[in-house]
Amino acid sequence: GRAMEYRMNESTIATGDVPPGCAWFQRDGFKDYYALPIYHRGEFKGAMAWCTKSDSGWNDKHIQAFEQSLAALSTVLRLHTNDLVRELLTSRLEGEVKKQTTELAASNANLEKANQMIIEQSQAQLRHFAMMSHEIRTPLNCIVGMSNLLLQSKDLEQDLKEPMEMITASGDLLVAVVDDVLDYSKLAAGKMETNLDWCHLRRTVETVTIAIQSKAQKLDVKLCSHFSSDLPVKLLTDSRRLQQILYNLLGNAIKFGRHGKVVEFRVEPVRKSDCSQEEELEEGKTYQEKPQSMVRFSIKDYGHGIVPSEQEKIFEPFLQASTNSPSDGGTGLGLAITSRLVRALGGRILVKSDFGHWCEFQVELPMDNQKEPEEDKEKLEESKEELGNSGMQRTGSLTEMPALADLDILIAEDNIVNQKVLKRALNVLGVKNVDIAENGRLAVEASERKQYDLIFMDVQMPVMDGLQATRIITQKCTGGDNARPKIVFLTAHALQEFHQKAAAVGGDGFISKPFKPDTIKEVLFGLNSIR
Repeated sequence: GRAMEYRMNESTIATGDVPPGCAWFQRDGFKDYYALPIYHRGEFKGAMAWCTKSDSGWNDKHIQAFEQSLAALSTVLRLHTNDLVRELLTSRLEGEVKKQTTELAASNANLEKANQMIIEQSQAQLRHFAMMSHEIRTPLNCIVGMSNLLLQSKDLEQDLKEPMEMITASGDLLVAVVDDVLDYSKLAAGKMETNLDWCHLRRTVETVTIAIQSKAQKLDVKLCSHFSSDLPVKLLTDSRRLQQILYNLLGNAIKFGRHGKVVEFRVEPVRKSDCSQEEELEEGKTYQEKPQSMVRFSIKDYGHGIVPSEQEKIFEPFLQASTNSPSDGGTGLGLAITSRLVRALGGRILVKSDFGHWCEFQVELPMDNQKEPEEDKEKLEESKEELGNSGMQRTGSLTEMPALADLDILIAEDNIVNQKVLKRALNVLGVKNVDIAENGRLAVEASERKQYDLIFMDVQMPVMDGLQATRIITQKCTGGDNARPKIVFLTAHALQEFHQKAAAVGGDGFISKPFKPDTIKEVLFGLNSIR
């Protein structure tokens, strides 16, 4: 039980109520002994005792003083114990904080190291895919180029036309697969850049609808476009990325909605309160607050639609709707790339579908509140259309086609197959004067002997690469009788860094392999100002 006070004197000795080990009391001549227990938080900690050899022993005043002394001592002991506990807890807390700080620093260091490894791996993967793309595009250039040339040939027998169309379509599909994988790798590695600038909205969008019409006609699909009269003339965005987004969505709608025979495409402004309020389709993604106005691009088809269980994951990479048939093809990366591009432009993408009846994709992009640049509204500005995936711009109209037979063109290319494909394409277009240089040094020497109107320059060549050759040619050409030729890089390199390097040394344009004869034709249209 709980220890109580204890008193030992002559009366307790007389009764024999003496605890063991207390023989000292009588031996040393003590007359009275009084002990009080010490408790701390209900736990027995010890006792405090007083002894006297006085014959009168302890009286009530003594006992009261002992109890008061014990109370004071207990207070002191309690405070001291609290100090010890506080010091112990503080020491433990400081040790724990130091330990956790050390562990956190180590974790942060490991996390930073892991992030760096991820970045390096992503960049290494991107370089790997870029190298793969380069190696794949070179033979693809022969397949795509020659098959298109054969299809355009009047001498192609009718029974060979369908097989050639199949070869051409397969080549185009393979090019799309290579582009998708490389684009997704760029996005994953953080290498996909966006260049915001004011673009003519309707003209930018109509470029896509015109390009997609041929695909719609082949599948007997009618594309119905509607542009709201309230749309701004210009939009601050990346026009090339916007075209890529719309081309992918319209292409999907035509391909997967071909059974419905109609694809509806609407472009309209919407107020912030009218914008879609659905949850974002990619977890962990948040957006900045939307501006007061948005531009909404709606693409609706009347095909099979998408089942509700798949609508939330349709933007994940390498996933395709279960309603897709094997003949539809693709990598499952198109929508993943599209959704990331939309987010990079500060917008959002949503999907709605009534399975078995229709499917609609909506892209909403911000309309910047700053004032558009001043311009003459009645003046039609010169269109800055890209030549395929070329960086070269048109400098004149199609009716101002230069005399192709009079053009002097040099092909700087080490691959024999690519030489033949390009020369054949130029010959079909009517160009007769075509020379070939197998490396950069020979290209430089050829340009010194003869003044060329145009040089198609490969980037990667033996002896001297195309970048160095271009730098030398542009430096040596001073104008007048020694006018600098137009130099268009024709390369399987698809990374933007190669385009930047080519522009830095004086390149006038870029065409990625594989190319089609129509792309070469567009480049030749741009030469009307050199003669």
